[in-house]
This record gives sequence, C-alpha cells and structure tokens, in this order.
Amino acid sequence: MKAVKHTTHHIHIKQILNNAMDIHKEAIDQFKFMPFKEMIYVESVFKDRRYHIPLKYLSLWSEHPHPNEILSLIQDVITIVKK
Repeated sequence: MKAVKHTTHHIHIKQILNNAMDIHKEAIDQFKFMPFKEMIYVESVFKDRRYHIPLKYLSLWSEHPHPNEILSLIQDVITIVKK
C-alpha cells in the first residue's frame, strides 16, 4: 500500500487528529499514565464521517515534538467507518 503524499490529505488528517484530541483528552491522559497492552480505538466524528483511531497513536501525536514526522505512520492506521 502506498502512502498518500498530498499536502491537502495531510491537512485533513491533522484536522481529524486535532478533533479527536479535543474529544478524547481524558482518555489520552489516562493512556499516558498507564498504557494498555491491547490496541484500544477511539471514535471521532469529523465532517459527517466516523473515524476509528488507535489511542496509542493519538497519544503519540499529542506528545511528539515534531508531529509531522509521524503523520505518515498514523495515516495508515486511521480507519473510516461506513454508515
């Protein structure tokens, strides 16, 4: 699978991640304090679409000093949920 390199795509993913961070701030703080062994997903609704994002990668996005460096890693694990 090829990673998308378009800047507009990255802008959209950043918006999704920032929206999810605002919604799930408490869950991110809990994960930072005590990480889980299993993969936990959080759901975020953005522009009439539902996205499932692993909590591990969302917390990584929030604490990374240069989040743009890990954007390509995160975009591969974000899932769009069909209605």
